[in-house]
Amino acid sequence: MRKPRTRSTQESVEYSGRRIDFVLKRTGRRTLAISVLPDGSVEVVAPKGIAVERIKERVTARAQWIRKQQREFAMLPPALPSRPDYRSGDSWRYLGRKYVLRTVRDRNAQRVSFRFEGNRFVVRAKAPSDTALLRTKINEWYLRQARRVFGAMVKASSERLGALGITTPGFALRRMDKRLGSCAPSGKLLLDPRLVEASTALIEFVIVHELCHQRELNHGPAFFRLMDQALPDWRKRERDLLRYEFSR
Repeated sequence: MRKPRTRSTQESVEYSGRRIDFVLKRTGRRTLAISVLPDGSVEVVAPKGIAVERIKERVTARAQWIRKQQREFAMLPPALPSRPDYRSGDSWRYLGRKYVLRTVRDRNAQRVSFRFEGNRFVVRAKAPSDTALLRTKINEWYLRQARRVFGAMVKASSERLGALGITTPGFALRRMDKRLGSCAPSGKLLLDPRLVEASTALIEFVIVHELCHQRELNHGPAFFRLMDQALPDWRKRERDLLRYEFSR
């Protein structure tokens, strides 16, 4: 069965003396949705029966939010390379610090070993040119560190927030495309292992944010009041997280 054809047009509105351009897509959906993409462009998906002027009114009403999203995306630095080579000179992040990968050949090595030396992440192996092996071993090492770091921090945060009626049955690692953490219906936290690249302050923010969702599912006033109690400086940490570089 063919997908219904989507018709797109280029539109714009004026807000505070500046123009907001957007792509308007007409579909069979019943509601209107406004999205700001990572490159700062704006996309509006609307039902076929809504007049263009009505759509422009909705975009204008959301103009402040659109500008805010565009500013936040503009502040985001480019992501680190996706580690295609796993060779000396690659940039890596761990607990908020940036390291340069250095691979060392050790003919007597029985296994691949890891060590931090200043700003270098030193990996010793019998065959460091075997990038397939290094990829497997380095990713396994990052997963072990994520389990260790997150485990200690989830335990400490849930104990600290027990007075607010917040507990957790534990956590699991899961690679996610659009978020670094989530709270399952069971109360278990799901954390992206890439989060171990960030500082402990940012890791704590994500953990506390998801723990608070056990009591308040939505991002409403009650949720923000709970966050104020649980982590008074959470807004600064959230801003820092938005600017943080994560590998792909």
